[in-house]
Amino acid sequence: EEEIYSCIDDSPKCELRGVDKMEVTDVIDTAIEQLNKKYMPVLHLKKQQLINGYRRFDPTRGMEYTLDLQLEVVNQKGHSRSITKRVHLVRPLSLIEIIPMPYVTEATRVHIIIPLTSEDRSYVNHFLEVFASNAFETSENAVLTFLFIYDPEEA
Repeated sequence: EEEIYSCIDDSPKCELRGVDKMEVTDVIDTAIEQLNKKYMPVLHLKKQQLINGYRRFDPTRGMEYTLDLQLEVVNQKGHSRSITKRVHLVRPLSLIEIIPMPYVTEATRVHIIIPLTSEDRSYVNHFLEVFASNAFETSENAVLTFLFIYDPEEA
């Protein structure tokens, strides 16, 4: 919570201050608040320390955070213990909205080509039964082709 490892002046480590420090504090507080909202009234969580924290800017989503937090967990009976919990948070670039998507059907046809020799004849019936139950009966858009490979004297 005091140091950052990507500094403006290209030094390997510098003090966390200003807007960056406020951002880290806000993200940790939000994580604790969300965890308490999830586990209340059974458990109450308090921050002991930030073990590790990572942030990454995703231009499509916003700032992504991964935090490893050392937490004190207190149950309803008052018993407490220390745990480590990893949380993932995203600070979106803009307000999140649900965009309706039109119904899309998959029209892609899959072509399955099975090469067969005369030695494989005994397996074909079982394969066809299994394939029919998995592909044809579930309305998969698939085309099955057997490619018979044989010597001229076997014809």
